[in-house]
Amino acid sequence: MIIATKFGFEVDPITKQRHGLNSRPEYIKHVTEGCLRRLKTDTIDLLYQHRVDPKVPIEDVAAISWQGSAGAASYTVQRASQKDGPWTVVGRGVCDAETPYRPLFNDTTVEVGGQYFYRVMAENDGGSSRASNTEGPVTAHRLTLVDEMRDLTLMHEHTGIALETGDTRKAKEDMDRVRGTRQASLVYKTPLPMQTCRVYAFFPEEVTPIRFYQSSDGRAYQEVRAQRRDYFGGEGAYGYFKPVLFEAKPDSVDSRFIKIELGGQTQISRVEITHGGAR
Repeated sequence: MIIATKFGFEVDPITKQRHGLNSRPEYIKHVTEGCLRRLKTDTIDLLYQHRVDPKVPIEDVAAISWQGSAGAASYTVQRASQKDGPWTVVGRGVCDAETPYRPLFNDTTVEVGGQYFYRVMAENDGGSSRASNTEGPVTAHRLTLVDEMRDLTLMHEHTGIALETGDTRKAKEDMDRVRGTRQASLVYKTPLPMQTCRVYAFFPEEVTPIRFYQSSDGRAYQEVRAQRRDYFGGEGAYGYFKPVLFEAKPDSVDSRFIKIELGGQTQISRVEITHGGAR
């Protein structure tokens, strides 16, 4: 059995009448806790949004999303320093089907501390749509390296790692992953000192540790303690893999390399590394 539900509308608890959209983080938490209580469960397999709430601002230049347009083949993302432009294309050919349940676009070309406005246009063989509403200003508090595992080009080095696109349903519709076994590793390098490294992993069998090692020069590494959060709610009808989020915070002020070492059969679907922001 799969439990799925939605959020997005603010509903009066007494009259049950809708009072517009509300997708603020604190309200999503409130609604989800209520759903869990009413459903008498501790896990919701799929939680998705009724409608995009235009009143909720973009908070991170690495987490830009929008409501898709019927018939669009891809999207173009534009950025400006002023609300009225001039506009610069910072993303072209962005496909909203390639990153289900995650932010669609990460702007890697901002300057830390800068403020920016964004808008998008839908594209298909017939041309471009009008520009969307303008969102902003969004402050770039940090930069983020996001690897969705479509290829191996964002990795500085890798050992024992291969691309994986099978068993998408078992991986909760995550189409692009990499796989490896014990002592396989991925190394990432950032131009600015790192703050956090998050690894979204799936385990087809038992959950095994993932270890993190920091370095300032890419040669001498020191292990960094990591936290782990398990999200497994059962195999269900599709034999779901076990999803686990690992997070490490390099404690060296000049860590520009991080090595991610697998402890067993593992599939990684996403790596996020923040860098350049305040500690």
